[in-house]
Amino acid sequence: MELNFYWLFTNMKRSTEEINNILTEKYFLEEKDDRYIGRRKCPECNEFILQSSASKLILLRNIQICETRVCKSCVKKEGRNHFFGKAHSKKTKQKISKNRTGKACGDENAMSKPKYRKKVSLALKEKYNSGELDFLKEIQSKTAKENQSNGKLSTAPISKAEIEIKEKLEFIGFEVESQYNIGSLRYDLFVKEKNLLIEYNGDYWHCNPEKFEPEYFHKKKGMTAKEIWERDQKKKELAFSEGFNYVVIWEKDFKKDKNKEINKALL
Repeated sequence: MELNFYWLFTNMKRSTEEINNILTEKYFLEEKDDRYIGRRKCPECNEFILQSSASKLILLRNIQICETRVCKSCVKKEGRNHFFGKAHSKKTKQKISKNRTGKACGDENAMSKPKYRKKVSLALKEKYNSGELDFLKEIQSKTAKENQSNGKLSTAPISKAEIEIKEKLEFIGFEVESQYNIGSLRYDLFVKEKNLLIEYNGDYWHCNPEKFEPEYFHKKKGMTAKEIWERDQKKKELAFSEGFNYVVIWEKDFKKDKNKEINKALL
């Protein structure tokens, strides 16, 4: 952004206190890592847009000069984005691919250098901590849950048995949500009509008390069986304290009689 000397000349008459008051009262001034952060509202959708600077005066200038500009989301809307609703043809994609082949690869790629990777990492962490990317967190969380529930995400912490339980419950007519969160804790399944949280516990991963001694050390988790049980107990207590019904289906029992365990859970 070019320096607007006329703006600076007219606003340099303001005292530091006046500038600070304007930023605090109107633009929610914050200070973080030797930088000043201000927030203005998008004139179209009223969502906050964050701007920062090492100088309060420059921050005020940037915000006021950009005050009439819409956020990135609004810029992409129909009417502003000339490419809205369009897509590149197969031929165009092939041309773009051919033109980019061999470029920005290996040492030619700036991100191959550790200093640039660190710079980008720090910038992203700052944006996450400031709340600027909260919308992205929601999208990522929603996408991950959907991929977990339908089994598309192979690295997701959801087993085939959980998918099977969910499908059986939905076949009966229940509305079921996978990977349901209460605070920072995540539960395998939530049956809305029953206000019921279901945990499917693998015998090995949760150290089934019928198979493991309290002192058994789980190398993968770096915990003893007793510590794993205590952690699971806290999840149970939290569920009840928040007003939910809660039940555990153990792998051993589910393999013996699937329908029996599901029916027991619904009682």
